[in-house]
Amino acid sequence: IAEQLAGRPKTTHPSGLLFDSRLKDIAAALMVRNGESNVIVTMSRPTRTWMEASNAQLLADHVRSVVNTEKRGIEVVQEEESYDTITEVEKVKEISQERGFTKVAIIVTDKETRKRVETLIAPLSKEFPTYEINDIDSILLDDSYGSSAVRTHLAKVLSKYHRSAFLTFWRLREKFAHALDRISPRILSTVSQKTR
Repeated sequence: IAEQLAGRPKTTHPSGLLFDSRLKDIAAALMVRNGESNVIVTMSRPTRTWMEASNAQLLADHVRSVVNTEKRGIEVVQEEESYDTITEVEKVKEISQERGFTKVAIIVTDKETRKRVETLIAPLSKEFPTYEINDIDSILLDDSYGSSAVRTHLAKVLSKYHRSAFLTFWRLREKFAHALDRISPRILSTVSQKTR
């Protein structure tokens, strides 16, 4: 709904991804290049009616276009069953248990989404790996990732992103979703399951 209200562009980006998803991929690639991980998990089934491939596939393709995963020995795992934030959190727990991950980095759009994810992880905390949640800005503008020229370029991109109608509606959506999650995390999940 956020992108519909904001006005989805007439032409889709070649990656098939929305602005924030591409930025999250770049953030993940920077963390990998910095040696913080050698596994990237992309998530979600097709999440919009106009998407032919799963979100996980589009994200994986985009990651591979940003960083040479084969040369760097980076494994890209595609999880294609989740369809919203709570099912993604549950899949992070499940995949971590299956693969023996003891620490995970979760990349989210912004601070509002970070609050939501923390709320959704809380009931699973005994079974959840140690985690850190990073929003796009906290990585893309961090001095430890990339050269000053890269950060200058990313700052310009983020400036455009911060002024976008998409982000305005996204933040409102996340505040509303967070309020509902605190009442019952399954309300939005039920709606998402039926509408996506």
